[in-house]
Amino acid sequence: MKKVRINTGKVGLVFRNGNYKRVLTEGTYWLMPFDTIEKFNLAKPFIAPVELNILLKDPVLAALLTVVKVADNEIALKYEDGIFKGVLTPGKYAFWKGVIEYTFTVIDLGKKEIPEDIDVNLLLKPELASYLRVYTVESYEKGILYLDGKFDRVLEPGFYIFWKNATLIFVIKADLRQLQLEISGQEILTRDK
Repeated sequence: MKKVRINTGKVGLVFRNGNYKRVLTEGTYWLMPFDTIEKFNLAKPFIAPVELNILLKDPVLAALLTVVKVADNEIALKYEDGIFKGVLTPGKYAFWKGVIEYTFTVIDLGKKEIPEDIDVNLLLKPELASYLRVYTVESYEKGILYLDGKFDRVLEPGFYIFWKNATLIFVIKADLRQLQLEISGQEILTRDK
């Protein structure tokens, strides 16, 4: 038998012949000689050493994890202790509970408009730039918004952000400033030349 100690802020996963057996939390344990242990830091995202679905069948381990599923046409905004930390692309993710409070906002990219509960300042982060289409209508312009080639609405001066998706979006801008043109005189032929 071998003695193993799991320190505060760590978790251990016990494997026997490559198969997952159990999870160990803080404390001292005795393991069989052919058991191996893999330790994880609770302050880091959990990267499963084997298929995550196999590990989640253990209710003790599942209770220690927050699992986030992001569908094909979605992204998830990840916050650690209320601070934006990144974007999760489609897939299944696991994060340890306890040390860091993780929260997630799942966004459907199939929708054109940005939900109002998302802070505009957050959208200016470089991590989100590849998911956005940004249009600016200047104070001296009006914009005409077309969605899938059809007129949608007139855009007043301002800053407009849309999700990048399969919807064709384009904005035509009209300059409303008055222009002064000088028209040179023309010679006109009369009937008698």
